[in-house]
Amino acid sequence: MINCTLCSQNPVCRQAGLPFLLRKKSSLQTTAMQFKFDKPMLNQILLHCMKTIQRTTEVISISLPKKTAIKLEQARKVSGQSRSAFIGSLINKIAEEEKWQRIYEKGTKTAKRFKITSEEDIDRILHEG
Repeated sequence: MINCTLCSQNPVCRQAGLPFLLRKKSSLQTTAMQFKFDKPMLNQILLHCMKTIQRTTEVISISLPKKTAIKLEQARKVSGQSRSAFIGSLINKIAEEEKWQRIYEKGTKTAKRFKITSEEDIDRILHEG
C-alpha cells in the first residue's frame, strides 16, 4: 500500500505534487517523468490520495424547472460565480435574513413586554435603580 503525508504517513505523495495533481490531472504524466515514477505507480498514489482526502463539501443533486435553471444560469453568470458558489451564497443570504427576522421579532416582543415605545423608554429602563 502507498502511504502519504496527506494521510499523515510519509512524504511520497507530497513530493509527487499530489495536492496539485488532484486539481489538475493533466500534469500526471509530467509529474511521473519528473519524479521518475512510472504511470501505474503514480496512478496508484493518486487513487490512494483521492480515497483518503476528506471532502469539505457535500455533493447534492437538484432538479429545477427549465425556466428556473435558465434564470439561475443567467444570474450566476452576472455574479461571476460558479453554480455551487452562487447557490451557496443565496442560502447564506436567506439564513442571515431569517436570523435578523428572528432578532427583530424578539425585539418587538421585548418592547411590548416592557412597554418600550421610544429611545427615552430604553434609557429609563437601563438607568433604573
